[in-house]
Amino acid sequence: MNKKIEKTFKPNVQWMAKKYKEMNQKLFYGQLGDCDFGIFTTGKGSEGRTLGWFKTKGDNIRVDRYSRRMFINGWERIYIDRNNFVELCRPTIELNGNYSGTEHGFLATLVHEMCHYYTKMDGYCPRQGHGFEFRNIGSIVTSRSNGMFTIQRLASAEQMTELELSDEMKAKRERRLENKKARVFALFVYKKNGQIELTITSNANLITEIIETTKKQDDATKIEKSNDQSLIEELFSRGYNSDSRKWNYWNVENEKWITPLVNHGFKMEEIYTDSNSIIS
Repeated sequence: MNKKIEKTFKPNVQWMAKKYKEMNQKLFYGQLGDCDFGIFTTGKGSEGRTLGWFKTKGDNIRVDRYSRRMFINGWERIYIDRNNFVELCRPTIELNGNYSGTEHGFLATLVHEMCHYYTKMDGYCPRQGHGFEFRNIGSIVTSRSNGMFTIQRLASAEQMTELELSDEMKAKRERRLENKKARVFALFVYKKNGQIELTITSNANLITEIIETTKKQDDATKIEKSNDQSLIEELFSRGYNSDSRKWNYWNVENEKWITPLVNHGFKMEEIYTDSNSIIS
């Protein structure tokens, strides 16, 4: 169980079904039920952001807000449990066909999605996809695999070195990223308490909302906005690349790079200054 298979290939449904059966017996002691399999090459996550999915494709599945119990919302409420999970939920695992790599890399992704299956098979939907339930079964599977797999929320750096995105998808992702950078603005709000709030957004209404709300609260000394592509490129490279649709921000007050960054000569538009903060 601890020897990696280095053959480079692309996954298919037949391989997935075979390895699912094998891993179910070795790592889950046969507790998982039947499963459908698929390969996706288009749609959400296909450009490399997602290696695989676990989905329930049943109709009219609902989750009780408080108990997290899953049920079918029909003429009468049918609660889901281990006995009817496969029939009602139609569990499905899909892998990203735009990747190629080692068999071990794809096997690790398949086992990761099987852990998601385990967290739902008794009819309860976790509040967080990678929350306590996932971490619990992930640690168990990691131990049972004798070091072959390390199950965690994101693919490990080692696993990612085993997988390679197609050139076509790399180019498509780069075009999408460049288009995104061209649309977004960086908004810096300098608070009177010393915080510096950074928001990345392409939503003009959100920018207006932040500006007007900040003015009303009278708790900021300055607000600056920029669409300078060099600045946006720098911020994206540092991980600040979420296009916010709501008022979300990063507090970058204590980041060592912030002062030299904003004084680097990027084109910044000062759209608000608190007159009481100006020393004459």
